[in-house]
Amino acid sequence: MQQAILLISITMKKLVLLLLILPLLASAQQNKRVDSLQNLLTHTKADTQKVNILNQLACTKWDTEFTRCIKNATDAIALAGRIKFLRGQADGYLNRGDVYYGKLKPDSAIADYKAGIEVSKKAGYSKGMAIGYDDLGVIMRTQGHTAEAIAYFQKAAEIYTTINDLDGSSNSYTNLANNYNQLNQFDKALTGYTKAYQLRVKIKARLKAAQSLAGIGMTYRNKQLFTTGPDKTNFKLSVQYMNKALKEFIELKHEVNQGLAYKELGITYLQDEDYVNTLKNLLPAEEIFTRIGFKRELGSLNKGIGRAYLYLKRYDLAKL
Repeated sequence: MQQAILLISITMKKLVLLLLILPLLASAQQNKRVDSLQNLLTHTKADTQKVNILNQLACTKWDTEFTRCIKNATDAIALAGRIKFLRGQADGYLNRGDVYYGKLKPDSAIADYKAGIEVSKKAGYSKGMAIGYDDLGVIMRTQGHTAEAIAYFQKAAEIYTTINDLDGSSNSYTNLANNYNQLNQFDKALTGYTKAYQLRVKIKARLKAAQSLAGIGMTYRNKQLFTTGPDKTNFKLSVQYMNKALKEFIELKHEVNQGLAYKELGITYLQDEDYVNTLKNLLPAEEIFTRIGFKRELGSLNKGIGRAYLYLKRYDLAKL
């Protein structure tokens, strides 16, 4: 079992939950949106509307148009400051922080998130405060400051609850759960994912609810690795929740998450040394990722597939 775990980059000492992610919008669609917003900006006379458009531009294609997005956010901050549009200024700081964070400039991102929170406080803009706290929590977690991350996520969750933003609350609970997973505090992680799931069901956010189910399943898997003795209750629960998530992803026709769910199920069976079921899940994941060009997942998949074939003595298929 230990070899299998090492091959898929999961250690007994530190487990990092693999997040299910949504694919980016097609580049052509984003180009069209940028052109549309820039055209609208040119023909807009009201300054508050200009600030809002600049903020929309700042968070469109920030991953490939860093310089433009920084300028758009900076222009929004400056214009909003001149006309004393505090909410628009707060959004500008938060958006610019996102762009800096995406470009691995955490110090600049932290400064902007904190500025966004302070301006949001002055404006009575509760959601802006919550967004800023969530964003700061993410950075603190990536820097290893887990206690600070938890404090920020909790602040965000409390604000979202106060303003009855159920989607925001579910995201904060998910962030808390991710953090507790890193700390190997699995019961607290399960509480966070479960709260997020319940909220997402309530607001009929079906895809996000399925992702919460997957988070619960992976947490039970992590918990199983720290369980001594023959009890496999956590393993069974892990498979149960992951299969529930997979069923939802299939019904929603969401291929990226289908592939990731198959992969996580395969990893779970590999850890349990059930190599037949490992292949029943890793092979569909490989097929999906190959078809949609999701290449970054194929390396670890191939290692897991090769290991399973090796243990099944199918040496002709074991490509390690």
